[in-house]
Amino acid sequence: KQNLDMTIKKSLITFALSLAFTITSHAQNSVKFGERAPKINITSWIENVPEDKSLEGKFIVLEFWATWCAGCIEAVPHLNELQAQYDPKEVLFLSITDESPEKIERILKRINFETAVVCDDSEITHNGYGKDGKKLRAIPKTILIDKEGIVKWIGMPMVLSKEVLDLFIQGMPIPPIITKAIIDDEGVVVERKMHLLSRPISSSENLDIREATETYKVEKRRNGKITYTNISLKEIYVDIFNQSDVIIPEEIIDIKYSFDYTFNGEVKDLNLETLELEIVNALHLIKKEEAASVLGTVLTIVDRTKLESALETKFSRVSVAGNDLLINGATLKQVEEIINAQMEGHYELDYSEEEKYDFVLNIKNQDTLLESLKSYGILAESSLTKAKKIVLLLKE
Repeated sequence: KQNLDMTIKKSLITFALSLAFTITSHAQNSVKFGERAPKINITSWIENVPEDKSLEGKFIVLEFWATWCAGCIEAVPHLNELQAQYDPKEVLFLSITDESPEKIERILKRINFETAVVCDDSEITHNGYGKDGKKLRAIPKTILIDKEGIVKWIGMPMVLSKEVLDLFIQGMPIPPIITKAIIDDEGVVVERKMHLLSRPISSSENLDIREATETYKVEKRRNGKITYTNISLKEIYVDIFNQSDVIIPEEIIDIKYSFDYTFNGEVKDLNLETLELEIVNALHLIKKEEAASVLGTVLTIVDRTKLESALETKFSRVSVAGNDLLINGATLKQVEEIINAQMEGHYELDYSEEEKYDFVLNIKNQDTLLESLKSYGILAESSLTKAKKIVLLLKE
């Protein structure tokens, strides 16, 4: 009986770890663990170019990224630290994007990469590593490929560690990362958290909002539906409603939420006022607006030659990576709204035209923001302005 019990225990552990590995390996992708990696096609070597550009016989850390992707930019310092611990001749960190060299070189002036930065604007690589031959869109994503060209690990760049890389180089099995299995002294899995469920708070015909149990953040906006995970009410107002001056009740200020919201039409048709009303009602809140005179900051364009016209105007993208605010394809009016949503205080930007621009702004504090704006030919001065403040109260 004792041997049978131990056999069952080992089976449970094997099942738990294999299930976790399936999740870690992103089963929705055609790239599979243990199989030969698709071809890596490079059309341009842009930054930190190695003397030997051959990919043969090297351990490769292949990281898919984009200039507009907050998660990608946020992972750059972490990957830089890992790169510094390995000889590029043996372990080659490749940060690959399908964007144009011009767009990449712009962001390299403001974000420091220590990895080899390359692009494949033919999209051969992204198509090869996508699902069923379709272009890979779920980024950031990191794939470890050994010297024989075999895929050994698939995951998120922030999850990648030196311990994982050392096992990879040594040819040892890499244990699953995402699952948080707690195993007792006898080898029995006593708890397993996979962050697949959240506790429901309220749901309606269009909104399903829950108290988050996820430890990761997701933001997806697509026609007919938007999804957010692990986001506070303050972040909801900043990221979605472009409103930073909001007072949150102390009882819920630290709570994180996840929600799905469905609507009719394209993303541009999303009615933010309706969404805000649904969230306020779901959380049993009362919304009040207060007007106030505040000492604001007037931003004036003094040198238009330093502005960077958008290289892509079809979509406007805004994301935050640590202290960096990434703005792509936005009008100056939108830039003003975005800055106000991210920063304390009130900002007014002098604008008149509808041309779209790209910005990378450091929003650690007001000084770093103004210094970033100065590099784009925008100067600031203080002025007394009108501002709107939102106060949220719990219903009794």
